[in-house]
Amino acid sequence: MRELEETTLPRRDFELARQALFREWIRRDLRGAMIQLYGPMHRERYESLALTLETEVVEEIARQPRAVWDWLTSHHFGSSGPKVFDLWSKTLIKAGHTDILLECLDQPGAPNFRDRKIISDLCAAIPPGATEQLAMLRKWIEIPEHSSEARGPAADFAERMAEEAGEDPLPFLRSEPDDVLRSIFLEKWESQELGHLPVDEQVQRLAALPEEFRAAAADAMVHHSRGDTTAAVKLINSMDAAGLMGDPAGETARVLAKSALDWVIEDEFTTALESVQRLQAIRAEPLRQQALRNFGSLFDHRAPSPVQDCVAALPPGPDRDAFIRGVIIHTDFTPEVREQLLSAIEDPQTAAQARQNLEELSRRKKEEAEKSMEEEAEDPFAEIPTKPE
Repeated sequence: MRELEETTLPRRDFELARQALFREWIRRDLRGAMIQLYGPMHRERYESLALTLETEVVEEIARQPRAVWDWLTSHHFGSSGPKVFDLWSKTLIKAGHTDILLECLDQPGAPNFRDRKIISDLCAAIPPGATEQLAMLRKWIEIPEHSSEARGPAADFAERMAEEAGEDPLPFLRSEPDDVLRSIFLEKWESQELGHLPVDEQVQRLAALPEEFRAAAADAMVHHSRGDTTAAVKLINSMDAAGLMGDPAGETARVLAKSALDWVIEDEFTTALESVQRLQAIRAEPLRQQALRNFGSLFDHRAPSPVQDCVAALPPGPDRDAFIRGVIIHTDFTPEVREQLLSAIEDPQTAAQARQNLEELSRRKKEEAEKSMEEEAEDPFAEIPTKPE
């Protein structure tokens, strides 16, 4: 190498000669060649050459993967270890040697290269049916506190296990001890295996699960985006009919229905009037009134419709009262419109409660405004108006 670098060959001839020399070096002494190409002492100098010869390096790594792992664990590549590990792990995955990769990473005292990326890569790369490899991978999956926070490896592993489960989720559900991972798995499994079925059939499949898993399955079901309010309403009605929501007036049903509608209740492309009309199709009265009240609180987020039209679309009674109670607190109306809305509430107790809520809201706003003015007055850095000259 030194003799070559001391020659006066034209640059292109020098580069070709150096590439030929390194190719032979890689075949004869992979460790020495990799230290020269990737070691921190020469990294910048040989960065371009390392890219040019990556195919040859990868071929040799695939022939002797355990030897390269030994060099990594012995810190032959210094601070370039993570970069060499990345090349080594990608080589093994591409070559189908995920078993060797897992075996090396699982060795006691081995450098901890098990970051989120390699775990996610393994979730996709482990061959179908390789239960031992998947079981080894499971040990490294960090479970979030809540299934709604599922990102990265936990979600990737759950999705992979859903693929492995196929039509039958029970083996995984019965063997996995963690409730949160089971919930993430159920959401992935339902999306993959049931998503193409009509809603009624999806719900029937869930209702057929053992009772111990139905609640988690129902919870996972309502977290899928349904596309529009009509589809979400149909899901609520179907789950209620199948008994998956429990008591329609209970907390479980309330939470499930809210989750099913969260995807679409702020749809800016559907007018408020259309949404009110569609929500009336919820058959269970407590769930329908809850949905109308929740939607009323988000009235400002929708494509505009006069609030009077929405009220007129609802029959006098509890449904209309529920919508007005939600909309009157969360939307600014003129005093005249606010009084019209209050007068349209049929139940005296509901009307009195709505008036009380408005008075409390008005008082809080006044107190907050007064507090803000006091803080500004006490602020020594507040801008002092200058006298005109």
